[in-house]
Amino acid sequence: MYRLYTESKPNLAEILGRYVHAFTLIEAVGCWNLQIEKSAIIELADISLETAKQIAAEIKRLNSQEAVLIAEISERTTLIV
Repeated sequence: MYRLYTESKPNLAEILGRYVHAFTLIEAVGCWNLQIEKSAIIELADISLETAKQIAAEIKRLNSQEAVLIAEISERTTLIV
C-alpha cells in the first residue's frame, strides 16, 4: 500500500482515475514551508511503486507542486466482498 501526500486540488480524483479503479482520498490540513494549506492524503492499495511514482509525478506536474511525498505502508490488508 502506498500513501501520497499533496496539496488538495479539485482534479485529484480525475488524475487518480486514470491509473487505478479504487482509492481513498482524505482531506486534511498540512504545512509546507511554514505555510498552512489544504492537503490531501491518498491511499492506494494493490499497486506497484512504479505506478505510485507515475501518479505522484502527474499530480506534481499538473498541480504545479514543488513535491509530492510517497510513503510505503507495510500492513496486511484483506478485502471482504
